[in-house]
Amino acid sequence: LVQRAEESGAAAVCTKQTFTEVPLQAKFRTYSRPGRGLVGTWDTRLNVSEGCRLIEQARRATSLLLFANFSGWDVDNWVDLASTLESAGAHALEANFVCPNMSFSDKAESGIRKTGASVGQSPELCRTIVEAVKSRVRIPLICKIPSLALSDMALTAKACEAGGADALAFNGGAPH
Repeated sequence: LVQRAEESGAAAVCTKQTFTEVPLQAKFRTYSRPGRGLVGTWDTRLNVSEGCRLIEQARRATSLLLFANFSGWDVDNWVDLASTLESAGAHALEANFVCPNMSFSDKAESGIRKTGASVGQSPELCRTIVEAVKSRVRIPLICKIPSLALSDMALTAKACEAGGADALAFNGGAPH
């Protein structure tokens, strides 16, 4: 699939989200546009070995720029995973402060660690993670933040920038 992307003219690809511990099983999702078609995908997440293997194989088989999308479970885990993906050959990292967005990721107070969207809701935590990751890796760090789920997305964007993010990616569309 990565080789087909390059053959079709892509300059870069971003991996599916990588975790040290994958929090959920893949779900089949469909997307449709009336009168135009239907697309079905398995919404999978990668474990560390799968994410690293994908990056290593793509580096050998293509000249594409490879962005590694990832999420950690605590600050040290974010940093270690970022470093591991950099060592595997990623050209850039995408810290995913959006997914997963299920309710379980918001239950840190009940003993479940924060990840994904629950991190994205905390500008200070985003800044802390970005600062820690940037202190350890040399490749660019892009922060993927939720655009619709935040009461003030500018606070999270500014926190990521203050932490040293090289770029921001916004997830979600404009309100209707």
